[in-house]
Amino acid sequence: MQPDRALLTLPNALSALRGILGLAIVWLISEGGISLLTVALVLMLAAEGLGLVTHRMGRASPIGEIAAALFGSVYHLTVFVGFLAAGWLPAWMLFVLFFPDLALTYVRTFARQSGHDLDPGMADRIKAVVHALAQLGIVGLALAGGGGEPAGAWVLLFAAMAASLYALVDRATEAGRRIAP
Repeated sequence: MQPDRALLTLPNALSALRGILGLAIVWLISEGGISLLTVALVLMLAAEGLGLVTHRMGRASPIGEIAAALFGSVYHLTVFVGFLAAGWLPAWMLFVLFFPDLALTYVRTFARQSGHDLDPGMADRIKAVVHALAQLGIVGLALAGGGGEPAGAWVLLFAAMAASLYALVDRATEAGRRIAP
């Protein structure tokens, strides 16, 4: 059986690479130290650049849309897991950051089963940008502090949580509007 050619596209491969980079970044952050955090920051910038490139290239298929969203979420989740491993993020905050992503999967599925597509909206893009800026900022703060716990990281983490919850409320409200009789 031949693989589906819609899966074998450059944007999908770049999206997958972004997810894989997240795994390396988790290790780098959890190990700490100036040199490893510097490498982590460079890889984070590369991963965010890959996200922009794949967005500009387009996805050309429903699978491409799902792959970009999935690997973007996996990437950001793994970086936050790195923060958890480094002691920069409490576990409850990780739950608040990613509960909306899990819930949105079900909201989108429910909308699709009701005959409505719930494409990512502006709130999803805002969430992605806030997560990226928070993550880059936190590693930058750690580097500025000599590789230790980043002072001021809580402000960035609360901004990321607010963006996650905003995206959930926005998409759930949109689903409700489309599905309601």
